[in-house]
Amino acid sequence: MKKLKELLFQLVPVAIGVYIGILAGNLNEKWNHRANQKEFIANLIQEIELNKKRVQYAENYHKELKETMDSLMDVTREEELSKPFMKNNGFAFIPGWTGVHTPALESSVFDSGLIGNLLQGLDFETVSKISRVYNFQKEYKDITKPIINRLWSMNFETPTNEALTIAMILGGDIQGIESGMVKGYDQLIEHLKEINE
Repeated sequence: MKKLKELLFQLVPVAIGVYIGILAGNLNEKWNHRANQKEFIANLIQEIELNKKRVQYAENYHKELKETMDSLMDVTREEELSKPFMKNNGFAFIPGWTGVHTPALESSVFDSGLIGNLLQGLDFETVSKISRVYNFQKEYKDITKPIINRLWSMNFETPTNEALTIAMILGGDIQGIESGMVKGYDQLIEHLKEINE
């Protein structure tokens, strides 16, 4: 009986020490995860601000392109529209044309957050907002890629009206998508700054 008491007397402090060590380790792990998460959110804000800046530049160009296309379509004769685009001086036919201007958008911080499990512990609303913005970016890329591919596949026989239609899509539908993206970026940036204070 005496040996059992001695054994318990030695075992209880060891068990309590192990328990306290596990608790301390868990707390330390939580603090590290939260610190990593705060850094992730700060970097995510920078990435989103960069993407917003790129999309705003494209949106402004596409707004101007829409105005140009509206004016151009009002003054372009029917016979010019059916003529091959290259015989109408190609893209020089469109005043102010400097290219497609669909930006490459970053997602490396978001992707690293997924891999590093840094979204874990964020509330549903935050995760949903982040996912929505990055899914919208992917959809934007998926929508603009065929337009760019069509421009690259144009040849000397491509009619002017087809090339102008592509420019009108950039100035209309694509510009509208970009406008929505900028609003989404603004809302997400504001939300992330609030939760990361």
